[in-house]
This record gives sequence, structure tokens and C-alpha cells, in this order.
Amino acid sequence: MNHDSKVRLLYIEDDPLLADLFTTVMEAEGYSVETALTGQDGLDRHFTNPFDIVAIDYALPDIKGLVVAEKMLAHDSDLAITFLTGSGSESVAAKAIELGVMNYIIKGDKSVYLELLPPVIENLNNARLERIEKRAGDAEIKRTTEYLEAIIANTAEGIITIDDKGLIETFNPAVEKMFGYSPRDVIGQNVSMLMPFQDRAYHEELTRHSAINAPRIINRARELSGLHKDGALFPMELNIAPMKAGSSRKFVGIVRNISDRQNAARSLQESEEKNRLILQ
Repeated sequence: MNHDSKVRLLYIEDDPLLADLFTTVMEAEGYSVETALTGQDGLDRHFTNPFDIVAIDYALPDIKGLVVAEKMLAHDSDLAITFLTGSGSESVAAKAIELGVMNYIIKGDKSVYLELLPPVIENLNNARLERIEKRAGDAEIKRTTEYLEAIIANTAEGIITIDDKGLIETFNPAVEKMFGYSPRDVIGQNVSMLMPFQDRAYHEELTRHSAINAPRIINRARELSGLHKDGALFPMELNIAPMKAGSSRKFVGIVRNISDRQNAARSLQESEEKNRLILQ
């Protein structure tokens, strides 16, 4: 197999003949190979310029292979490591796997290097690439989540998310200001706590039926009364939209305090009434 960008491979082995055999076999597979005759040399090489895959002999002249693996994995828990040893045991293998070593090979004869080793290293490389891809995906999800959270936190619109049982899951700052509650007060509580008794039937209809069976309240702005923490009522406009998170159904509520709008409409109506009376 040829690698467009050569994967760097380190073999820590105190037998020069086996180190040369490993190098010959793996370079023929398209890898870039370096060898180290001691554990400390291997650690120094790796920490100076990290390798993609490391193969370690268990019985090294200075320090045990397990110690080498432990130090490398403490620095990078995703590092692809295989043990390649002739003096190991089941207990050593168990300790290596527990540390995070991905494979354990008994040296045996040359056929191990010629036939078994190449597919094992290839599998390690594939696992390494999957980890890199997953890390990149997780980082992108984190960036996107932080971006959306920043938008939600700074928008002037009140945004509430609830689960299919009506329990509040998120509560942005605009809603905090509107209702006088902090997220700590309301997360996990039923959203009906934000409505006066006469408007709670609206919420109950939402959580009792699916969005399909309750089309008159989904994606439609409704004017209701909001219940402030101090007991005061204020007019609000609520628009509910369904969303799916995996197999769960959730709802997003967009809330607006429409006191100013209603006051403006009332002032306009009063002005028009005065003008009508003057004209009469």
C-alpha cells in the first residue's frame, strides 16, 4: 500500500536484526520508519517529533515497554500503539490493553513480520485516522454549538426549549429578563409555571398531542399572558416550533413581550377616537 503522505512509524526494539526486518517490511508497505534500541531513545524521539504509530518491545534494556507506552499515552491518549514482544504474558497483555495499547503481537518467527504485521499496522492506521476524523467532527460540533449558544444568548428574542413532557431545558437571557427567573429557577420545571392558570390549557394541548395532531398551535403566533416571578401579568406573543433531537421530540418557544406594541396600538386607538370626536 502506498501512502500519499507517509505515515511515520517508530519501532522500539533492542535487537538490531529484528529492527532491520521491521524497517524493510514496513517501508515496502509505504511507511516512513525509524527505530530506537532503548526505551528512553524511543521516548526522546517521539516527544521531539511525534510519530503516528509506535510498535514497542516489552523487554527493553533500560525500561519496560509498559512504562514507555504509559508515558506516551499520558501525553496523547489517542496514540496508536502495538506491543511486539517475545517475552510477554497474558497479564502483560492485559495491562497493556488497560493502558490503551491497541494491539499485542507475539514475535514468533519471521512470518509474523512478513505476513501478520502489515495488516495489523494497517488496522492501527485506520483506527488512528478514524480517531482524528472523530476529533475533528467533535471540535466542529463544539464550535457550532458555541456559535449557536452565543447567538441565542445575545438575541433580543426570548427563546425557551422544552421536552415532550413540557419540562424546560434551556432558557436564554432575554427570557430571564422577561419573566424574572434565572435558568437555575426553571430548568427541569414545567413550562406552565410561566403562564397564568387560564392560559395553561394552551401548554397542555401542546404536550398532550403531537405537532401533527395539534396544528393550530404549531408554528403560529398566539397572544397569551406571561406570569412574571413577582406575580405580575404581561402580554406576550408565543410561537412554538417542533424539533427532533435523535429519537426525541422537543419544542422551541419564541417569546416576545408585546406590552409596548399593545400600548402603541391603544394610544393609536385613543388618538383616532379623539380625532373622531373633534371632527364630530
